[in-house]
Amino acid sequence: MDYYIPNRACACNRCRCRGLIGPVMIITVGLLALLNGFTHFHWHQTWPLFLIVIGLVKVFGSSADTNNHVPPYLPERPRGMRVPPQDPQPPQGVNNV
Repeated sequence: MDYYIPNRACACNRCRCRGLIGPVMIITVGLLALLNGFTHFHWHQTWPLFLIVIGLVKVFGSSADTNNHVPPYLPERPRGMRVPPQDPQPPQGVNNV
């Protein structure tokens, strides 16, 4: 595959990974809340984990395979259908009456 265009209706691994960032971030917030409550690590010490988790999800998502990827459907013009012409003559001057 030369290029990749995401498609919500596709079931390839890369398209399925695109929806993981939300759930993974919710799990990360929960784990950091547990760390905050039960250890001596606090929010101001653990915020870099958000960046690490986002980076890991992006790396795994971009390296997932695209076998059986279905590109999004782009409608084509029917044969014989002409593109409407642009305004053939722009208005000449200003008519202040």
